[in-house]
Formats: sequence, C-alpha cells, structure tokens
Amino acid sequence: MKKTVSTGNTPKSASGFWCYLGPSVGGVIGHGAVFPGSREAALKAVGPAIEKLPPVKTLLVPGERLAAAMRKVKEPGSALHAASAQVRQLAKERKKGAGMNA
Repeated sequence: MKKTVSTGNTPKSASGFWCYLGPSVGGVIGHGAVFPGSREAALKAVGPAIEKLPPVKTLLVPGERLAAAMRKVKEPGSALHAASAQVRQLAKERKKGAGMNA
C-alpha cells in the first residue's frame, strides 16, 4: 500500500478554519488569529497583512494541521520557523522606519 504525505496547506475539506501562527505585529495581524471557512476566504481576510509582510501567508495554517504546525514554528530549520523569523525582522524594520518618519 502506497503512503501519501501532504506537504501543502490545503485542507481536505473547504470548510473549517485557518490560524495565523506567526508573531503579533501591531496594527497588522495578531498571533493566533483565526479565520473561518476556506483557504481563499482566509487569504482574502489577511490580504492587507500579506501585502505588508509576505511571509504571513506561509504562517496561515489549516485547523486540521494546527498542532503539527505549532511544533514546526518552534523547530529551527523548518519553513514555519524561518517564516516567523522573517515576519519578526520585517516588523522590526517597519517599526524602525515608522519611527524615523514620525
């Protein structure tokens, strides 16, 4: 019997929920934000955050994979860990830039 392994963020069903697992970024998105419905609906809801911080898209995971994804965010070398670090860095740069313009 052939075993299949899913590596994408597309859930088996179109319903359910999606969760953002990255760090909170003031005025942009909060850690643990939950978006009900399909991936498309979740991406639409976080569209402005993705425009400002593109790695946010990687950190949006389906509810059925939430537990495993939470472990991966903490695992150095994983894609989710790297995306989380990128969001932190970009947020820091945005904040620094905003302070200079204030």
